[in-house]
This record gives sequence, C-alpha cells and structure tokens, in this order.
Amino acid sequence: MFVLATMHIGVNFTRIIKAFIIFKDQPGGPAAYFNQLSNFTNIFGSTIYVAQTLVGDAFVLYRSAVVWGRKWWIVAFPCLLLVGSTVSGIGILYSFAKITTEGEIFAEQLSHWITSFFTLTLSTNIICTGLIALKIWRVNQLSTRVGATNLMPVLLVIVESGAIYSATLTTLLVTYLANSWAQYLLLDAVSPIVGIVFSLVIVRLGLGLSTSDGVTHTFKDVGRSFAGGSAFNWAPSTKTDDFASVAPPNGVEKIKIGQHGKKETTTTDMDTSHFGEESSKLQWTPLEGSDSVRMPQSGPAESAIPNRRHRASCRPSTGSGPNLEDWRIPSLLLRSSSTALSYSPSSQYSDMIFLDAIHAGLLVLAATLGHVSASPLQERQPQGLRTRPLVFWHGLGDSYGSPAMLECMQEVRDIHPGIYIHSIFVDQNLEEDRKAGFYGNVNDQIANVSLQLASIPELKGGFDAIGFSQGGQFLRAYVERYNNPPIHNLITFGSQHMGVSDLPLCRPWDVLCQLARAAARRGVYSNYAQENLVQAQYFRDPERLPQYLATNKFLASINNEVDDAVNKTYAKNLRSLNKLVLVLFSEDVTVVPKESSWFGSYAPSEDARSSFWPSGIFDKTIIPMRLQPLYTEDRIGLKTLDKRGDVVLETCEGVHMELSKDCWEPLIKRFVGGLTKTGHDSVSQEILRVQ
Repeated sequence: MFVLATMHIGVNFTRIIKAFIIFKDQPGGPAAYFNQLSNFTNIFGSTIYVAQTLVGDAFVLYRSAVVWGRKWWIVAFPCLLLVGSTVSGIGILYSFAKITTEGEIFAEQLSHWITSFFTLTLSTNIICTGLIALKIWRVNQLSTRVGATNLMPVLLVIVESGAIYSATLTTLLVTYLANSWAQYLLLDAVSPIVGIVFSLVIVRLGLGLSTSDGVTHTFKDVGRSFAGGSAFNWAPSTKTDDFASVAPPNGVEKIKIGQHGKKETTTTDMDTSHFGEESSKLQWTPLEGSDSVRMPQSGPAESAIPNRRHRASCRPSTGSGPNLEDWRIPSLLLRSSSTALSYSPSSQYSDMIFLDAIHAGLLVLAATLGHVSASPLQERQPQGLRTRPLVFWHGLGDSYGSPAMLECMQEVRDIHPGIYIHSIFVDQNLEEDRKAGFYGNVNDQIANVSLQLASIPELKGGFDAIGFSQGGQFLRAYVERYNNPPIHNLITFGSQHMGVSDLPLCRPWDVLCQLARAAARRGVYSNYAQENLVQAQYFRDPERLPQYLATNKFLASINNEVDDAVNKTYAKNLRSLNKLVLVLFSEDVTVVPKESSWFGSYAPSEDARSSFWPSGIFDKTIIPMRLQPLYTEDRIGLKTLDKRGDVVLETCEGVHMELSKDCWEPLIKRFVGGLTKTGHDSVSQEILRVQ
C-alpha cells in the first residue's frame, strides 16, 4: 500500500509539473493537458489508483472473513462487489486507452465506469467495516459481562478508519457527479488516505491492543511475558475493588495494586527451580507509570494469528479429520476484578498483523475469560462451598484462545454462573498452540500440561474436564499418568480412545493439516513420526498391530496394550473418576472408525467377517468396548468403572464436532458445575454427586 501510494503521488507530481510548467503555454493550457486522457502518464496513474483500491478492498474483505472465523459465506456479497469493482476499474482503463482525441473526464462514455467503480468500492468498505464492527461489538457484549477488557476503543479504531475513507470516497463521488474539477484534488488525496487508514489499524492494534481508556500501549508501555517461545502482554486493570492483586504462578508473594493502579511493592521473586535450572529465579517487576507487571522472560517472542472455523452451538474447532521443549511458567494467572489482556506481536510476524490485527485482539480475550477470578455469584454461594472448576482441552486445528473456545466457556458460564474455567494450552502463542496439535511429542505435551494444571490454585481441589476430539484422549492420559490435581468428571467429545485407522481428512485450504497428514502417511510408524507428528501417535492400524505395539509410545501406552509394559497406576487412576462420559458423533467420518470414541476399533482382517460391497468398499467388523482386551482384562480400569455404572455412552447427531444445543447443554448441566467443599490442601469432598 505504501509503495502504490508513493508511486501515485509521484505520477501526480509529474502530471502537475507537465500541466502547469512544461505545457502551460500550449493551446488550451493546463486544462487541455489534463483532458488528454489517453496520455500514458494519465493511464499509468489511473492504473496505480485502481490497483491500490482493489488491494485495499481485498484486505478489508479478508479482515472481515477472518474476524468472522473465515465464514466466507458471510462476505459472499462483498466478494461480488469486489469483482464488480475489478470489472469497472478495467473498464475505466480501457476507455481511457480508446479515447484518441481530447475529451473531458466527465464524458458519458467514462462516467458509467467511473461512477460504478466509486459506488462499488464505497459499498464494499461500508459493508465490510460494518461486519467487523458488528463482530467486535458482539464479542464486547460477551466479554464485558464477565469483567474482561472493554473493546469499544478497538471498535472506534475500526469505525474511524472506515469513516475517514468512506467520507473521502463519498465526497469524491459527489464532486464527480457534479462535474466539479474539485474531484481532481480529492482523487489525488484518496491514494495516500487509503494507505493511512489501513496502516492505522496496524499501528493501533498490531503494536498493542487499545485499552479501555482509549490509550494504545506500545512495546515500551506494556509488560511482556514469555513462556515456551510465546509472548503476551498482560495489563491488569482495577475497577471498584479496594485492591487487585497479581499472583505469580506459585503464589510466593503477591504484587498488590491499590485503587487507581498505585503499586505497593516493586518486585517479587518466584522460586521455579523445579521447572529447570535456567528458570530457577524469575522476577516480576511492575512497570513504571502503569498497572502492568513485567512477567518473567524465558524465551524468544513469537506470535501469529490463529486459524479456525465456527460450528453450531458451542463450536469447538477441529481439523477435518512445535513441541513445547522449554516450559518455564506453567500458568500466568492474574488475580483481579478484571484482567485486560493485550496482544503484542513480534517483528517476525509483523507482516501478518495487517491481515489479522483485529482478530488477534479478539482471540486473546478467551485467555482472559479462562483465568478470570471469582465472580460475585461465587461469593454468594454457601460458606465453605464452591462450584467445581472446569478445564477444557481443545481439538486438532484449534487453539486454546480461539473464538470457539471463548464461546464454549461463555455458554458454560450461562449455565453455571461463577464457575472457574481454564483452557489448556501447550503454548501461549495462539498459532503455536494450534501447531502443537499437529506437531510435537504428545507425551511431553501432557507432562508439561500436568505442571500447568498443578500450578493453578483454583484447581487443586479437583475439577471437571472436557476434551474435544484428540483433547479427550490427552485428558485421559493425564488422568492415568498424573491426575494431580484430580479430574472428577471427564467428558470427551468425538475422541479417538482406540486411535484412528485412517488419518483425519483436512480442509482443502488447510495447508498445515495437509502437510502433517502427508508426512504421517508416508511413514506413520517411523521413529520421526512417532516422536514429532501428533496424528501418528494415535494411529492404530489393525493390519499392522505388531508394528504399532512395537513403535507407538503414546496410545499403546495409555491403553496398556503392550503386555510387558502394563502400568497398574493407569487403572488405579482411571478408576478414581466419578464419571467417564464418552460422546460419539453419529455421522462422524473424521474419526475412523467413529466407534473409537466409545473404545471401539476395527478387527484385524483375519478375524473380521468381511463382505464385499458393490461399490468396492469392505465392511469391516467393529470390536466394541466390552470385547476389547483392555476392557476384559481391565488393563486401564475401564471395566471396573463400567461395572460401577460410571461409564456413560452418549451419541450426538451429526458429523464430527458438530455440537448442537440439544446434545451439549444436557451434558453440561448433568456432569459439570457440582458444588464441593473448598480447600487447596487436599482433594475437595463432593457435596452434590452426579446421578
């Protein structure tokens, strides 16, 4: 945009110099020169303007699609307008080239194309700006209900940018229709204005999310936290509380912030020696002149924009269908009446921010909602009781802080007001967290998540957990191997407890998923795949079971399928669950076989009663849960849990992760939100047992 705007200004200066200096004494003077529409300089300048306008319209259209979770049908009409603008722009340039004699810009043969071009691009910008503003307003309504950051300043930035450009374009259209030569002045001004308004979003939101007081923090103004190679800016705000506090993960000492953000202490140290030698002493430092606290730094900053898609009701994203090597801080928890989260990208990804700056500002609010402190509703509960917390683990292709996860958390809060919710992350960077669903060592990821959960005081008495897709078997692995703090009720939606016999399909445009799937299929049981490709680590081919048992270090382990490596602790821990709720999707074609969500699997071909269909597809026999060796021999405690009546098999109608309200809400009401006795030193006693 900068290059095009600069080129356009250069061409305009050239035309002005020629008209008023070089050819001023020619017949007709400067006006005659400007009326030479087929002149190369005029056509070249017009080409630059048309190109810049179309690029700008494409950017604002793409931003609209991103903010709406890449629902392209929402921007279908603006896409048609963009096509119309392109045709009109080409028509303008063609008409200029066809004019062989001197003619005015207001000639009828030109006015149709020019009027259409201005009208279409104006409509595109008004509609797209409105779509972005509407989405931000809706998220703001959602987030402010739980005391999170006010997004109105963000909304104002978007509206300001759109209003400046739209007002200029409207004035240009009016002056042109009025046959006024003033349109030349406005036309020369529009090009730099286009570059400015698009950069305004980058500067205000790409370099720091606007705060509730309308001030945009820069890198120098906001404390930055680094964990596992990710970077976030945390800006705790104070509202009506006498004191809001920011607690280090282990709560060694709290930094108290009085009203109006006055800091009462300057630094606090946190002993994190058990996380590694390099992080044995981390320092938390309040920043001068702000309420912010500089978090410990433990790695290079990276940030990018997540990619996801919406679904019905609670809409966790999952793939159709960066290993965390240096975890330093299991959880960065902020204790305040309202925690405002500010997103600040590194220069490495600055080229991406102009596309998704708005989206990033919205997505990080999910983390705020995931770590918000007790609400007044919680405080009004009977003394000594609390609502059992809830933990989410997202699915393949999603991230812990996506709009879908934010939506799910809010729907749970609507059902159970005041409940504490934590969304598990492998990396605090949203895009890296999404990548970790494709690439990484699952065993290492679960080990690091166990540290993350153990560091959260609210969870120490136990919690309920929901796993979407592959997040379900990851949570089960946590139960079997760690379970400290313990999970009370575990709900898994469309999870692959007996693995998959074919890799999940990818959306055509999801390059990351396509690359991971292709790499996994080439050598699913190679050492590299089993150490680095997440999907390969729960790929269970019934035709290659010996190879699977010999190479797989995750699924074969948590299912205790290897005879000489049975871990009795796994069975003991799984039996400690109050309820294990297994949800299968009736039309699931992503999980193959879909019965894996109920611990079902394909039988090896020599044991299967195969019938050949006319279509050329073999009908494979499913071994159900209660006939699996891991069940009959009670290798993981599943049989004991089932005989006790605590394994619940549920079915949701629809395709993989298409959660309807009828399916989702009853499970949340039944298995989430029970009251327990408070206390962090021991496991909380259950007061309201799920029936």
